[in-house]
Amino acid sequence: MLVEMNRQSFDALTNAELVLACTEVTIHQVKGRNPTEKSQIVQALHEEQQAVFMIRLLDPARHTEIDFRSWISYLLIESCYSEGIKDGFRFFGETALLQFLDDAVDVLKEIPQHAELDSTSVLTPLFETFQVLYHECMERTGEFIRGHASQFIQLQA
Repeated sequence: MLVEMNRQSFDALTNAELVLACTEVTIHQVKGRNPTEKSQIVQALHEEQQAVFMIRLLDPARHTEIDFRSWISYLLIESCYSEGIKDGFRFFGETALLQFLDDAVDVLKEIPQHAELDSTSVLTPLFETFQVLYHECMERTGEFIRGHASQFIQLQA
């Protein structure tokens, strides 16, 4: 699905903002849908759009440690999301994030679900590492979109 945007907006967006803008319509389309419908919506995207969308799914995890823990825990439960996100990382060669995600899942498996965040000294460094790695990934993904704009953007006159 191509996102309509004028050249001025396209040029003014940061790379991370561009990734969010190019995936926002799909995010709204899948919200509240059952897994089969979500899968159909994502499958309708071309390969590059699917990879960007899957990477974008982790964006809420970057806000707070609680968000991070919730999303990583969710990935433990929903393996289809986990595999899709990993496929997005693989598409863009994000090996550091792939390894990090596996390591974070392993660590969070060891933390009791109801443990207080303040008592888990390991979570803060994990979250901080995630923020850095994810930011770098979003920057590279935005650069990819800029270099392949016609696959993501329909520029308005």
